[in-house]
Amino acid sequence: MAVVFERLRLRLRFYFIFGHSWAQSYLYFGRELHQEDVRKSLAVIIFASILCLTSIIILAQTENATLIEIIFEVFSAFGTCGLSLGLTPNLSVAGKIIIIILMFIGRVGIMYSMLSLRKKSEPKNAIRLPKEKIITG
Repeated sequence: MAVVFERLRLRLRFYFIFGHSWAQSYLYFGRELHQEDVRKSLAVIIFASILCLTSIIILAQTENATLIEIIFEVFSAFGTCGLSLGLTPNLSVAGKIIIIILMFIGRVGIMYSMLSLRKKSEPKNAIRLPKEKIITG
C-alpha cells in the first residue's frame, strides 16, 4: 500500500512540476480546457479528499458512532447540504469544531480557504522605473 501511495505521490509531483509537455490543453464536451485549469481542479479534488478523509479518521477515533454515520456527517458538512443523521448534537467539542471547519471550508471553497492561510509576502520590485538610453562617449 505504501508503494502505491509513494508512486502516486511521485507521479503527481512530476505532473505538477513538469506538466505534460505534449498537451497544453484538453478537450471536453467540445470545449478546450487549459492545462492550468486542469491542474487547479486536480488540486481541489486532492485537497478536499485529504480534508474529508482526515476528518473521517479523527471523528472515527474520537466519537462513539458508526463509520457510515460519520462519513455521512462529514460529507454533508463539507457539501453544506443541510442533511444530518442527528449525530452532530451528540459530538464532542472537538468533533463539533471539525464539523464547523468542514462547513466553513465547504461554503467558502477550498481554494479561497488555502489562499487565506498562506503567508503574505512583499512584492519584489513593485515599482519599476522606465528605462532610458543615455549618451556615452
